[in-house]
Amino acid sequence: MGDSAVARSSDVADDNVAHRTAICAENNSEIMTTNDDDDTLHLFRSDCLEQNTEEHDFTTTTDLKRRVRYAKGQLNATTPDLYILFHHVSPERAVDIWNRSISLVSRSRLAYDAVSNVLIVKLVSRPHEHATHRIDLRIKEEVSSMGLRNELQYTGASRVSTDRSEKEPDGSYLPMTLPQGRTDKWPSVVIETAYSESASKLRADAAWWLLASDGDVRLVIAVNVSPRRPRIVTELWESVLVDNRRGGRSRRPQSLQSITVELQNNLPVSSGPLTIPFDRLFLRPPVPPQEHDLIFPFPELETIASVVWRNQGFL
Repeated sequence: MGDSAVARSSDVADDNVAHRTAICAENNSEIMTTNDDDDTLHLFRSDCLEQNTEEHDFTTTTDLKRRVRYAKGQLNATTPDLYILFHHVSPERAVDIWNRSISLVSRSRLAYDAVSNVLIVKLVSRPHEHATHRIDLRIKEEVSSMGLRNELQYTGASRVSTDRSEKEPDGSYLPMTLPQGRTDKWPSVVIETAYSESASKLRADAAWWLLASDGDVRLVIAVNVSPRRPRIVTELWESVLVDNRRGGRSRRPQSLQSITVELQNNLPVSSGPLTIPFDRLFLRPPVPPQEHDLIFPFPELETIASVVWRNQGFL
């Protein structure tokens, strides 16, 4: 099945999502708008898929599980995340697969597009899970140090569904107390991790959370772990309102921060500390001096990276 099958429908995102964005451009520090007249965003655009993505026509749930479990057996500490895309998955069948996802395979994430009937299974490796877990652990430690442990819900990989698509993050958070008018459907902050040489699919995932939620997801922590060299790039993405060609306002993803940690001459080097704004996480301003932004200083980033690199065999 070729690229045209993946991108046969351009009307895939939620009605409130504006702009079709070039979310998959490599070496692009900002997700740029390409067409103000197209008010849709395709979660499964062909140019956003990883090169190692397998594509199959869906036949039965048994066949899907067999293919997924076989692919899972190919994963090791040096294997990038694997993506398996299934065409012709009806919404009814997708519900059945979601309900069986716990028994499908461990360390997997699902995403589904009800318009093009495409289901993607992401199989993640240990380095992927180590990176996600360590960042999650650091967030919890920072929150606890401010005495706010019971003020934040750790919603993990909980699935979020819209009328047209649904997705599982690698990690997510939502404050216990929400602003007036805000529902608990969307997390305030999401973690998306990729163990891949490419950031294209990772940025597409980040864009989905920001745009499909119409800004309810305030921040996406996008972590890209290289499988070939000791290098981890963590990007923070938010959405901003911009003028469009129709005289209205549309949301667009924007890079808030990008931090690289890598080994140089056998020593870890960081491009700076990572800062998660307090108000993005708790949906309110901090009350100083106890409450403040969550800071990942270099020693913490080095610790996170070292755990991942040790698992990869670089240390």
